[in-house]
This record gives sequence, C-alpha cells and structure tokens, in this order.
Amino acid sequence: MNQKLLDNDPDYHKITSSELISFKTYLPKIQNSFSIIKKHFIGKIKTYIYAVNNREIRSLPVTIQNRHFMHLCGVKYTKGASGFVKDLKNNRLNLNELYLKEDGSTFQKLEVIDKINLLDTLETTVSIGNNMARIHYDNLLRTKANILGIVVDTDDNGINFPLSLLNISATDLHTLKRFKVFAILEENKSTHVKRCLPKNKSCTKKLNEYIDQLLNVPKKGDC
Repeated sequence: MNQKLLDNDPDYHKITSSELISFKTYLPKIQNSFSIIKKHFIGKIKTYIYAVNNREIRSLPVTIQNRHFMHLCGVKYTKGASGFVKDLKNNRLNLNELYLKEDGSTFQKLEVIDKINLLDTLETTVSIGNNMARIHYDNLLRTKANILGIVVDTDDNGINFPLSLLNISATDLHTLKRFKVFAILEENKSTHVKRCLPKNKSCTKKLNEYIDQLLNVPKKGDC
C-alpha cells in the first residue's frame, strides 16, 4: 500500500506514540480474534436465514477472507491487508506502520472484536440497508445484545463481504429494525459441503423447507 496515499487519506492518520502504547495492549486480543475468525469464518460461506416481519423468508450469505481482517480492526498498514495478516501471524507486526481511524473508532472496534464468534450463533440479527456513521451498507449483522455488528456490503460479483466492524455500545443503532436469525448454514468453499449449524427449535414447516432447499436436501430432513 502506497504510504503517500495513506498519509493523504482523510479518514486515517499515522499512529501516534501514545496510540502505539495503547495498541500494544490490544495485540493479544487481535491475535486471538484472528484465530477465531480463521476457525469460524475463513474458507467458509455463512448463510444467515431470517424472516422480514416474520413473513418473508430471506437468506444472507457472507464471505470473510484474510484480507478483510485489517479493516475489521479499523486500521490500515503500509504492507496492505495481506501484509497485515502475514506479519500478525509471524509476530512481526510493525506498529509504526499502522494508520488508525481519524474518527477514533479503531479502539472501539478492538474492544469488541474478540466477540465476533457470537455472529456464529443464534444471538445474531439482521438489519437491511441504511446509512450510518457515514457508511452505506446493504445489510448489518449484529448481536442481540449491544456488543458488536458487522456492516455487510456487496461487490460487483454479488458476493457479500464485511465492510466494517462496529462497537454497538458506542454507536446509535436504536432506530434500526432488526430481524431474528432462525438458522445459520455453512458451506466449505473447497469441498462445497453444506451443513446447518444452529437452528431455532421454533422453525416453522415453511422455514424448514426453505433451509432444506438451500442444503439440497431431496426430502424433508433435520439438519
């Protein structure tokens, strides 16, 4: 990543000496968070099944890759997103090469990023397209409790990816309508094997049929 471009990015600033000291204290949490994301999300497509106003059943597939982790941390790195992950895994992250969010949200994100595994449970809800904190998003995955959320956007190929991580306790989301997640499906991107992870016991027949269809189950079955 071009350092000159980073220096001229109005949304980021080069880490200061006091911020560097604070950032060091978050390194164990950042490394643990990457391990969580690698275990639960990377190499998989997660599909969240929810119902709008308890009527219209919808699905939201989300793909998280290594390169997204840097943005979830609210930083930029002179070596880019791939370099950030590589140096983090090798314990060679050069903190002097970091750029933090100008709005101060970097440390807000780092406070909750290690709770991202909650988005792999039925403690997840979905909100549909909005503008918030200067971010336009197509969907928002968030925990039922006011902990964290992931802004989900869609690329030109129709793939949903994480655009940003939000510390919900520090963000005003009270006016956003949320829809309950009834099930989470997981597809291995290498083998294309699909399975149902948690599923709400109160799923209706219609919901179960919808889930079975996504899982390519030929007849009614329990995932």
